[in-house]
Amino acid sequence: MAIRRAMNLTLFDGEPMIKSLLVCLMTCMISSITFAEIIETDSIYEAIGNAKPGDLVLLDLDNTVFQLKHMAGTDQWFEHFLKEARNFTDLASLAHETTRSIFIEIHNLTNVHPVEEETPSLIYELQKNNVLAIALTARPLRYLNMTLRQLKELDIDFTRSPIPDVPNQLSDLAMFHEGVIFTGGSHKGEALTYFLDFARMRPDRVIMVDDKAKNLDDIGYSMNQRKIPTELWRYNRTDADIESFDPHIAKIQVDHLHTGRVISDHEARLLLPHYQLKQKHPEAYICRELFNF
Repeated sequence: MAIRRAMNLTLFDGEPMIKSLLVCLMTCMISSITFAEIIETDSIYEAIGNAKPGDLVLLDLDNTVFQLKHMAGTDQWFEHFLKEARNFTDLASLAHETTRSIFIEIHNLTNVHPVEEETPSLIYELQKNNVLAIALTARPLRYLNMTLRQLKELDIDFTRSPIPDVPNQLSDLAMFHEGVIFTGGSHKGEALTYFLDFARMRPDRVIMVDDKAKNLDDIGYSMNQRKIPTELWRYNRTDADIESFDPHIAKIQVDHLHTGRVISDHEARLLLPHYQLKQKHPEAYICRELFNF
């Protein structure tokens, strides 16, 4: 099912000539913009199975290529914890640093799993057929070693593709290492543009798979500027996991990191009755301790 975007335009009341000119200008602008539609899928094969040599396949990592089996440390946990951390400090950098430190601690104590069992082998088949497949993740470069370890656990190696010779630093935030573009949370479309410029590459088609529609919008906009044919796939396989995220369960899991492992969601639920979770935002317990409140 395709998600179609439309522009809702409202003209202000003014002189007829001005209104006519505005209508003409907007019509010209809209006619010149042909964004690729965003297509919903829960199948990685549907998204990239028809890729051919000359195409550029871009894969998001978290909640697209792999995921955790517990709530703490997921993408949805990161967003929730960061929001709570910001409630306890005016320094955005401190909130990000704290959240990323705990994220790394969690991921160093556990393993990721492919969202679909066939994903690693499908990536490998593309590479065997000389299709350039790389990762495009919002993760910062600080996660480099952890990310490469996680990919290795799944036998995914993006250097098996015919990687072009580009510098590691694409922009102030975007970095490229071993077939992975780390955007550090910056605009994915701009990061891809830098990559294509350094690689002096114009793919026949860009195929992007991501669980976040915003990232796909960014890619669509940037590739439209280059007039590069683009397929945008909104991967919804993990939507149910994202919607069922329970901060109380994640809070208990973070509380037990001192045991040297991440307890399962089931174990955390068994402990839930013993926790006095009276606050509206359970992560406040952790944030207060971290920020010495």
